[in-house]
Amino acid sequence: MENIHTLISELDSYCEATGLSAVTVCNYATKNPRLYERLQRRAEQTDGDAAALRSYMKANPAKVAK
Repeated sequence: MENIHTLISELDSYCEATGLSAVTVCNYATKNPRLYERLQRRAEQTDGDAAALRSYMKANPAKVAK
């Protein structure tokens, strides 16, 4: 699965090089002008979910069977 942060970074670099906005590129490529905003929100949500999972696992370590 593609890392969403990598994809956003690649898109940002492309936009900087071309002078196009991320919304414009997403609209041209996918016909979805809201995709960039959704990708950013999804990345934030995924980061939050990963932090919550790691916190839970740290607070509730696996019991080693003997």
